[in-house]
Amino acid sequence: MAIIGNWINGDMLEELAKEEERGDIGILVMTWDQTLETAHHEGFFSLRLTRLFRSTAMRFSKTTGAAFKWLVLDDGLLMVIRMARSEWAAERDEALTRLLFELRETAVQVFSAGKRTRKLRGKDRICGGAALIRRQDEGTDGHSAAGDRDVDLLSALLRAWRMAVTSSPCSFEIFECRKQAVRWSRERIGVRYAPIVSMQDGSLFAYEALPFNKATAEVWTPEQFFSVSEWEGELFDNDRYFREQAILAAPSGSTPVKLFVPVPAWIVFEPKLHPGDTLSKMEAAGLRPEQVVLTLVDNGTDHPGTLVAALRHYRMQGFRIALSAVGTDREAIERLIALKPDYARIKGDWIPKETRDPVGESLLQAVTSLARKEKIVLFADGLQRKEQIRPLISAGVGYGLGPWIGDSAEKPPPLDPVVTDRIRQEIRRKFRGTSGSLAELVEPVHTFSSRTPVSEIARQFETHRESHVFVIVENGQPVGLVMREKLHRMLASQFGLPLYGNRPVAKIMETQPLVADQKTPIDQLSQAAMMREPDKLYDSVIVTDAGKVKGIVSIRALLEWVTNVRMADAQWANPLTGLPGNEPIRRELSRRLDEGRPFSVIYADLDHFKGYNDRYGFHRGDDVIRFTGETLQSVVKDYCPDNSFVGHIGGDDFIVIMDSGNPVKISEDILVLFEKGISSFIDGTHGPVADRSGMLLENTGVSISLALLLCQNTDGWTPDTLAERAALLKKKAKSRSGNSLEWDMLDYQEDQAERQA
Repeated sequence: MAIIGNWINGDMLEELAKEEERGDIGILVMTWDQTLETAHHEGFFSLRLTRLFRSTAMRFSKTTGAAFKWLVLDDGLLMVIRMARSEWAAERDEALTRLLFELRETAVQVFSAGKRTRKLRGKDRICGGAALIRRQDEGTDGHSAAGDRDVDLLSALLRAWRMAVTSSPCSFEIFECRKQAVRWSRERIGVRYAPIVSMQDGSLFAYEALPFNKATAEVWTPEQFFSVSEWEGELFDNDRYFREQAILAAPSGSTPVKLFVPVPAWIVFEPKLHPGDTLSKMEAAGLRPEQVVLTLVDNGTDHPGTLVAALRHYRMQGFRIALSAVGTDREAIERLIALKPDYARIKGDWIPKETRDPVGESLLQAVTSLARKEKIVLFADGLQRKEQIRPLISAGVGYGLGPWIGDSAEKPPPLDPVVTDRIRQEIRRKFRGTSGSLAELVEPVHTFSSRTPVSEIARQFETHRESHVFVIVENGQPVGLVMREKLHRMLASQFGLPLYGNRPVAKIMETQPLVADQKTPIDQLSQAAMMREPDKLYDSVIVTDAGKVKGIVSIRALLEWVTNVRMADAQWANPLTGLPGNEPIRRELSRRLDEGRPFSVIYADLDHFKGYNDRYGFHRGDDVIRFTGETLQSVVKDYCPDNSFVGHIGGDDFIVIMDSGNPVKISEDILVLFEKGISSFIDGTHGPVADRSGMLLENTGVSISLALLLCQNTDGWTPDTLAERAALLKKKAKSRSGNSLEWDMLDYQEDQAERQA
């Protein structure tokens, strides 16, 4: 019986069936133009081509252990290869693709030989295709029935032949023996969306699409999903199906959030992958390339060049790229620096395990500083508790996700208000007391509707040459931003003006600009601005009042203000310890008193420091001063790192201002740490230290006296009255020998009554 021309007969079909029962088989089909053969002498084709085909097949059999049969006809080649079952589907697929390529090159060499051969007119003259039939595992459903088996064999043969005559050369496709299992595999793939929150203002930043197993009602990790798909030989089809479903159900609107979609990095070597497939699905869903972030998933066994090839492939299409699961090992850090993705997901190992974890916080600060230097935006994965938010905000991590942020759902879930409130609370805590208001920096800005044509926006920029930014609004609320430089660059590209000129500005505007209320501290805003993606670093910030646009703040004005403030603070900093001096101390005390919340103040004074200076010299005395400042900072940082202040009043006098917490315990720890460390500054070559009266002192001679004020009721108090009360406590502490602590609880009414008495 003829299936394709006169290639296949009943005997060949029987051979195929026998091979299928023994193991996996690959069917390779190659076709060529019959007129090519007429250019050769009679017998030349069948003899030389058959020998070369046999040689190529034998090399393949020797390296892979596969058995093969083939049939050569006037216009094509059919080869059947039986292969042992392999758990590495990618290696098997690559071997078959390589064999098809070598067979085609062999045919090209034969047809190109001889003086009378016509010149080949491109690769379409000799084409090939392949299909793989996997034997069904025993112990599940058993072997397929004879009728099903014949259908599978014929379907695979027809598919390989159709690819050979209609597709580009050396196309490759996997065909499963049980088609029903493949259809069920598609039906079990679902999508769940997990929210990603901004650590800058507590708003919803993006959703991450996660594969979902409908059969077991479980969320797959991307690594599990792609690994299972590859093992089943369905990686390309499953990945494409998952991307389509994730994009189609993604949220969109006037202010859409970003969508993070995981993709296997090694998919870029798939012959069926064509650039633009994902972009076409996004365009149909109303999404722009910059709104979708592709998270490259590495299977851990790929060549290092795989990630580089995948990153280059998708960036050329306009996508932003994220790197998944950045670990704490050196290799992971080196890979992060080498690849320079737009985003990087850090594992839970980077997040401090305990409330007070100085080592963990230092590691987090280090990787954040490195990412900022390389212009990589970090987001933390696996947030389980609200206590993990504080170190992330302190370190400057941009975004976060995890069970505490929100569970994944079939439809993109709204962000829990509790999460937003908690993040904003931590931000206010971090920037409490910082000076400066956005009202000082706001500049007026022109606003336009999102329906305004792009050509009109460009004309308005020419009319208002002093403007470098326009804000797009709906009902007075900001929905987008257009920077003049970016718009001109877009319109100056080839076909830029014809393509975008008549479209509404909503199609090209920045849909996620940085928006801040006018009451936002400038320090907070400057950090948020510097945590943005590299291409947004210099975009202006929209300032609002009660949700309505008030104006914009340029990055230049923001940086100038921060620089001036830092220079002013540096003028008041103590040159020996680097700690804030008298003016910053007074501002901090005044702020705390104005807020009216309870706080604590520790005044620290060294005893017998003059005698130490006289005996050891000023250089050693400077070392003791620096040690004292470091001791105070170290203890305070362990207990209240986010809302504390350590200042150097001058000489050997220091001050600590902090939230109430447990100030007595903090003071006691300061005494213990000071006593442990001061002995290293004493040696036997200089003799004992004397006090101001000349009396020789025992032991080290240098001690510290602490005066602790618990300010529970601050009504009526001023920085000066606090200093007076602290001086009385210090006098009591210094009257005792050695390290000492005196503390008192302030109440203005009781103090006034005592003074009047």
